[in-house]
Amino acid sequence: MSRTPLKFAQTLAPLAALALALALPTARAADPVTSQPAPQTVPPGPAHKGAAHFKQLDTNGDGSLSREEAQAAPGLSKQFDTLDADKNGQITPKEMMAQAKSKAGEAFAKLDADSSGNISRTEAAGAPKLAAKFDELDADKDGQLSPEELRAMKRR
Repeated sequence: MSRTPLKFAQTLAPLAALALALALPTARAADPVTSQPAPQTVPPGPAHKGAAHFKQLDTNGDGSLSREEAQAAPGLSKQFDTLDADKNGQITPKEMMAQAKSKAGEAFAKLDADSSGNISRTEAAGAPKLAAKFDELDADKDGQLSPEELRAMKRR
C-alpha cells in the first residue's frame, strides 16, 4: 500500500513541529551559581512534544541526529537519506522542516486539482480526514480551504 502525499505530510507534521521548535530562538539565561547557560526550553504544545522526542533521540546532545540515533525511531530511520539534504550523515531540525514543508506543499498541490490555490469541498473529498473537518476548517465559510486555514489547523 503506497502512502498518499497528504498521509505522508500528516506523518511528517510532528517532525515539522519539532523542527520549528528547535529552530526558533529561545532565551537562555545564565545560571547564577555556575554561570553556565540555562538549558534551552521550548514552550508547551505540539512542538514541545516533538522537541522533547528529538532531544531524547539526540543522545550525544549535539543538536542533530546521526544515522545511529535515528534508528531509535523506525519511521525516521527509513527517511534518513531523504531528510539528510546535505548528505553529511546528520539530520538537523532545519533539514526536517524543509522536507516537511516540501511534502506538505506537494500534498496541497495534488489536492488542488484546479490549481486555484485553495482546496474546494470536492477536492477535499480526496482526503477523507480533511473532508470530515472541512466545515470546521473553513473559517471564512467561503467553501474553500486556503493555505492559511490549513496552517491554522496545525496550530490547534
